[in-house]
This record gives sequence, structure tokens and C-alpha cells, in this order.
Amino acid sequence: FAQPCLRHGSPVSALQRAGCAAACDRLLAALLWLVAANEDARLKFISTTQAPTPGGHYSQGVEAAGLVYVSGMLPAGNNQPPMDFDSQAHSALDHCSAVLASAGCSFNDVVQCTVYLAGVEHWPAFNRVYAERFGDHRPARAVVPVPALHHGFLVEVQMVAEARRA
Repeated sequence: FAQPCLRHGSPVSALQRAGCAAACDRLLAALLWLVAANEDARLKFISTTQAPTPGGHYSQGVEAAGLVYVSGMLPAGNNQPPMDFDSQAHSALDHCSAVLASAGCSFNDVVQCTVYLAGVEHWPAFNRVYAERFGDHRPARAVVPVPALHHGFLVEVQMVAEARRA
């Protein structure tokens, strides 16, 4: 009479049971090899020359599990002259837009945005610039006042977007 396979529980005859378990073991080993071989394939690292080169051990963006994660973008590289706040806000958003574009996305695909401001007094100006750039699209957002940002910049922006399907 039929008994369940030791690996997947499907009913098989007593004679087939040992062969089925061995076949299941081979299938499991093949699947584990595929997962290990494709470990990096599940992450797509995104980079563009239209945004600052990372100064640390991170990527400008990463696509994983149907989402695009944009690292925190400062307004410019290290050697950039000082800019007024509005220019910094536009520049940081331009860099995010460039990383998103490299992943085939736009601001309309953004589902969450985190903004770091060196001083809460910049909130109204950032909100105005952000509303200009995003239009009617209103992703979830957090604005976090911080005491200071790297290189003396006043704003840093990171985003999460839904990856577009080809």
C-alpha cells in the first residue's frame, strides 16, 4: 500500500519510497546549489555617474525583492562650493532621481522617503521644494532634524521605490 515519501509526504508505494527519497535529496541539493549560486543575483546594485560616488562601503542603490533602495544622497561631492538651502534640496533630489532612473524608476514609483535636515528651520523650504518635485504623488515620508550632516550640508535624502517590471 502507499506510504508517504520521507521528504515531501506524497504517497508512494513501499518499493518507490527509497527511490523517491533519493530523488528528493538530489532535487533539494540542486535547489540549494541554485540558491547559493544566485545569492548575488537576488540583489542588483545600482550606480550612476549622475550622483556622487559613494565615499564609504555602500552602493548608491540596491534593487531587491521588488523594491529599489536609494542610499542617503547629499547635495554634492566633497569639493562642491557651498550652496543655499534650496539649491542643496534640489541637488539631493536630483541625485536620488538619477539613481532611480538607473533602476528604471522615477519619483512616481517612490513609496517612502526619509529626509535628514540640519535644523528643523529648513522644514518649510524643503517641503516646498519636495512638493514641486513630486507633484500630486505623495509617498510616505519622514523628515528628521539632525544637528549636522557630513561635509556641512543641510539636507540628505534616501528613498524606497517600487521596482518597475520589464
